[in-house]
Amino acid sequence: MSDFNRTPRGAAAARTMHDEHFDSHRGAVRVKAWDTVKTWCVVLYGNDGYKGDPDPDRQARTKTYVHTLYFGFANLLPEGRVEFGTAMENYSWAIVLHFAKAKNTKGNCKAVRLFLHDMVWESFFANLSFPQ
Repeated sequence: MSDFNRTPRGAAAARTMHDEHFDSHRGAVRVKAWDTVKTWCVVLYGNDGYKGDPDPDRQARTKTYVHTLYFGFANLLPEGRVEFGTAMENYSWAIVLHFAKAKNTKGNCKAVRLFLHDMVWESFFANLSFPQ
């Protein structure tokens, strides 16, 4: 996959995360409104300067970890199950993940969301660089 699957749902998720979760900067939330009979959804998001950050190094680091997250899931999930969008002049970003539902996995949704939340933060910290 060479490009993002940019969708209106991805853009809507980015706008919502910007408007309702700006102070948390980044994370993962389950979106039950988008659940279907066959899938359930988690939105990975960041309000951390995907584009438009005045610091070019910080913007480059943000893009690196967002691309790593996106393409990692795009290679694991079936086509169309990963959506992307940006909002607020591309400052905020969102990756919508659609996971297949399976029997007896209701309790696992929370664990998966928490794991993904930690993954978003750890990916961010892994791309930080400190002055020598």
